[in-house]
Amino acid sequence: GGGGAKLSVEGERVLRLYQRVQALQAQVLEAAEDSSDLDLLNRLTLRTSARNQLLGRIVSITRQGHNDQVRLQLAGEVFIEAQVTHDSTLRLELENGTEVVALIKAGWLELHADNSEETNGNNCLIGRIDNVTDAEDGPSEVRITLPGGQTLCAMATPEHLHAQQLKSGATVQARFAASLVLLGIPM
Repeated sequence: GGGGAKLSVEGERVLRLYQRVQALQAQVLEAAEDSSDLDLLNRLTLRTSARNQLLGRIVSITRQGHNDQVRLQLAGEVFIEAQVTHDSTLRLELENGTEVVALIKAGWLELHADNSEETNGNNCLIGRIDNVTDAEDGPSEVRITLPGGQTLCAMATPEHLHAQQLKSGATVQARFAASLVLLGIPM
Protein backbone atom coordinates (compact mmCIF):
# COMPACT_ATOMS: atom_id res chain seq x y z
CA GLY A 1 0.00 0.00 0.00
CA GLY A 2 0.84 3.59 -0.52
CA GLY A 3 0.94 6.43 1.95
CA GLY A 4 -2.50 7.67 0.98
CA ALA A 5 -1.21 11.05 -0.18
CA LYS A 6 -3.74 13.15 -2.06
CA LEU A 7 -3.09 16.06 -4.40
CA SER A 8 -4.75 19.39 -3.77
CA VAL A 9 -7.05 20.84 -6.43
CA GLU A 10 -4.17 23.09 -7.55
CA GLY A 11 -1.80 20.11 -7.60
CA GLU A 12 -4.21 18.15 -9.79
CA ARG A 13 -4.50 21.14 -12.15
CA VAL A 14 -0.70 21.40 -12.42
CA LEU A 15 -0.41 17.64 -13.06
CA ARG A 16 -3.02 17.81 -15.86
CA LEU A 17 -1.23 20.79 -17.39
CA TYR A 18 2.10 18.94 -17.24
CA GLN A 19 0.56 15.91 -18.96
CA ARG A 20 -0.88 18.14 -21.71
CA VAL A 21 2.49 19.83 -22.22
CA GLN A 22 4.17 16.41 -22.50
CA ALA A 23 1.62 15.32 -25.12
CA LEU A 24 2.12 18.55 -27.09
CA GLN A 25 5.89 18.15 -26.92
CA ALA A 26 5.61 14.62 -28.33
CA GLN A 27 3.39 15.87 -31.19
CA VAL A 28 5.81 18.70 -32.02
CA LEU A 29 8.82 16.37 -32.03
CA GLU A 30 7.00 13.93 -34.31
CA ALA A 31 6.04 16.74 -36.70
CA ALA A 32 9.58 18.13 -36.94
CA GLU A 33 10.91 17.12 -40.34
CA ASP A 34 14.60 17.82 -39.79
CA SER A 35 17.09 19.36 -37.37
CA SER A 36 16.49 22.91 -38.68
CA ASP A 37 12.88 22.62 -37.47
CA LEU A 38 14.14 21.74 -34.00
CA ASP A 39 16.63 24.64 -34.07
CA LEU A 40 13.78 27.02 -34.86
CA LEU A 41 11.68 25.59 -32.01
CA ASN A 42 14.56 26.11 -29.59
CA ARG A 43 14.69 29.80 -30.53
CA LEU A 44 10.92 30.14 -30.12
CA THR A 45 10.93 28.62 -26.63
CA LEU A 46 13.26 31.22 -25.23
CA ARG A 47 14.54 31.52 -21.67
CA THR A 48 15.54 34.98 -20.45
CA SER A 49 17.87 36.48 -17.89
CA ALA A 50 15.12 38.82 -16.64
CA ARG A 51 14.43 37.83 -13.03
CA ASN A 52 10.97 39.38 -13.02
CA GLN A 53 8.40 37.74 -15.27
CA LEU A 54 4.93 39.01 -14.38
CA LEU A 55 1.82 37.57 -16.00
CA GLY A 56 -0.78 40.17 -16.90
CA ARG A 57 -3.64 41.03 -19.21
CA ILE A 58 -3.75 44.11 -21.46
CA VAL A 59 -6.49 46.56 -20.43
CA SER A 60 -5.62 49.45 -22.76
CA ILE A 61 -3.27 50.50 -25.55
CA THR A 62 -2.70 54.20 -26.23
CA ARG A 63 -0.82 55.30 -29.35
CA GLN A 64 1.93 57.88 -28.71
CA GLY A 65 3.71 58.59 -32.00
CA HIS A 66 5.91 55.60 -32.88
CA ASN A 67 5.26 54.05 -29.46
CA ASP A 68 2.29 52.55 -27.69
CA GLN A 69 1.62 52.83 -23.97
CA VAL A 70 0.28 49.43 -22.91
CA ARG A 71 -1.53 49.17 -19.57
CA LEU A 72 -1.47 45.73 -17.93
CA GLN A 73 -3.49 44.33 -15.08
CA LEU A 74 -1.55 41.88 -12.94
CA ALA A 75 -3.01 39.64 -10.23
CA GLY A 76 -4.58 41.42 -7.27
CA GLU A 77 -5.80 44.50 -9.14
CA VAL A 78 -2.20 45.67 -9.64
CA PHE A 79 -1.50 47.70 -12.80
CA ILE A 80 1.69 48.59 -14.67
CA GLU A 81 2.49 50.40 -17.91
CA ALA A 82 4.81 49.22 -20.67
CA GLN A 83 6.05 51.29 -23.59
CA VAL A 84 6.62 49.39 -26.83
CA THR A 85 6.94 50.44 -30.44
CA HIS A 86 3.76 50.44 -32.49
CA ASP A 87 5.45 47.87 -34.77
CA SER A 88 5.85 45.55 -31.76
CA THR A 89 2.17 45.98 -30.92
CA LEU A 90 1.27 44.88 -34.45
CA ARG A 91 3.85 42.06 -34.66
CA LEU A 92 2.78 40.57 -31.30
CA GLU A 93 -0.90 41.16 -32.18
CA LEU A 94 -1.45 42.95 -28.87
CA GLU A 95 -4.99 44.04 -28.06
CA ASN A 96 -7.19 44.49 -25.01
CA GLY A 97 -7.59 41.16 -23.24
CA THR A 98 -4.33 39.66 -24.55
CA GLU A 99 -2.34 37.77 -21.89
CA VAL A 100 1.29 38.88 -21.80
CA VAL A 101 4.39 38.38 -19.71
CA ALA A 102 6.10 41.57 -18.53
CA LEU A 103 9.87 41.12 -18.24
CA ILE A 104 11.81 43.48 -15.96
CA LYS A 105 15.44 42.98 -15.02
CA ALA A 106 16.16 43.03 -11.27
CA GLY A 107 18.68 45.86 -11.69
CA TRP A 108 16.06 48.09 -13.32
CA LEU A 109 13.94 48.31 -10.15
CA GLU A 110 14.51 51.27 -7.82
CA LEU A 111 13.51 50.55 -4.22
CA HIS A 112 12.07 53.22 -1.92
CA ALA A 113 10.44 53.31 1.49
CA ASP A 114 6.65 53.10 1.39
CA ASN A 115 6.26 56.71 2.56
CA SER A 116 8.40 58.10 -0.30
CA GLU A 117 6.85 60.46 -2.83
CA GLU A 118 6.00 58.66 -6.08
CA THR A 119 7.90 59.74 -9.18
CA ASN A 120 5.57 60.85 -11.98
CA GLY A 121 5.75 58.77 -15.12
CA ASN A 122 7.16 55.69 -13.42
CA ASN A 123 5.45 52.47 -12.47
CA CYS A 124 5.26 52.04 -8.72
CA LEU A 125 4.51 48.60 -7.29
CA ILE A 126 4.02 48.32 -3.55
CA GLY A 127 4.89 45.05 -1.87
CA ARG A 128 6.39 43.43 1.20
CA ILE A 129 10.06 42.49 1.47
CA ASP A 130 10.29 38.75 2.09
CA ASN A 131 14.03 38.36 2.10
CA VAL A 132 17.26 40.31 1.71
CA THR A 133 20.33 38.31 0.71
CA ASP A 134 23.57 40.25 1.08
CA ALA A 135 26.59 39.63 -1.13
CA GLU A 136 30.21 40.07 -0.09
CA ASP A 137 31.18 42.19 -3.07
CA GLY A 138 28.07 43.64 -4.65
CA PRO A 139 24.44 44.60 -4.25
CA SER A 140 21.99 42.69 -2.09
CA GLU A 141 19.18 40.66 -3.65
CA VAL A 142 15.75 41.75 -2.39
CA ARG A 143 12.70 39.46 -2.77
CA ILE A 144 9.34 41.26 -2.74
CA THR A 145 5.80 39.84 -2.70
CA LEU A 146 3.11 41.88 -4.45
CA PRO A 147 -0.54 41.99 -3.26
CA GLY A 148 -1.62 39.45 -5.93
CA GLY A 149 1.04 36.95 -4.84
CA GLN A 150 3.51 37.52 -7.70
CA THR A 151 7.09 38.14 -6.65
CA LEU A 152 9.74 40.63 -7.67
CA CYS A 153 13.50 40.40 -7.37
CA ALA A 154 15.48 43.64 -7.07
CA MET A 155 19.10 44.54 -6.49
CA ALA A 156 20.14 47.31 -4.09
CA THR A 157 23.25 48.24 -2.17
CA PRO A 158 23.21 47.59 1.58
CA GLU A 159 23.78 51.33 2.09
CA HIS A 160 20.66 52.19 0.08
CA LEU A 161 18.58 49.61 1.95
CA HIS A 162 19.79 51.00 5.29
CA ALA A 163 19.16 54.64 4.27
CA GLN A 164 15.61 53.76 3.14
CA GLN A 165 15.05 51.54 6.24
CA LEU A 166 14.24 48.59 4.00
CA LYS A 167 14.52 45.15 5.57
CA SER A 168 12.62 41.88 5.72
CA GLY A 169 8.94 42.49 6.52
CA ALA A 170 9.00 46.16 5.44
CA THR A 171 6.62 47.62 2.89
CA VAL A 172 8.51 48.85 -0.16
CA GLN A 173 7.92 50.73 -3.40
CA ALA A 174 9.54 49.23 -6.51
CA ARG A 175 9.71 51.88 -9.23
CA PHE A 176 10.62 51.49 -12.89
CA ALA A 177 9.99 53.30 -16.16
CA ALA A 178 7.46 51.96 -18.66
CA SER A 179 10.25 51.91 -21.25
CA LEU A 180 12.08 49.26 -19.17
CA VAL A 181 9.22 46.74 -19.42
CA LEU A 182 9.62 44.14 -22.17
CA LEU A 183 6.49 42.30 -23.27
CA GLY A 184 6.25 38.71 -24.40
CA ILE A 185 3.29 36.60 -25.37
CA PRO A 186 2.89 32.97 -24.31
CA MET A 187 3.30 30.53 -27.21
